[in-house]
Amino acid sequence: MDADVFQDLSNLQYLNLDFNQISELPQTGLLSNMKSLNYFSIKQNNLTRVPVDTFQGTVNLTYLDIGNNKLKNLPRNIFRTTRYLQEINLNNNQLTTLPKTLLWELRDLNSLELEGNRLTSVDE
Repeated sequence: MDADVFQDLSNLQYLNLDFNQISELPQTGLLSNMKSLNYFSIKQNNLTRVPVDTFQGTVNLTYLDIGNNKLKNLPRNIFRTTRYLQEINLNNNQLTTLPKTLLWELRDLNSLELEGNRLTSVDE
């Protein structure tokens, strides 16, 4: 997937990429111009990682679903610009640990789904 595929969609509020065969996201830029985006779902794909800057620029994102992929870990600062997130679904991945600071900035978070992973610890 090209980094600039959604570049001109700055007013888009809802983006659903579920049930595809996406295995990799670009290092930077995928959602960078999507200031109006409040719903993003990319569940049931083949993602093994999500780059740290994937959600940079999605300042109004409230719903995120990355469930049913093959994620083994998440970058420590992945949610640093998404402070209005209310719901996150990370279920049915292969996560074994979560960074201790992963959710610290998410004051509006009211739903976090982690079932079906292999969690054993929270990293420092």
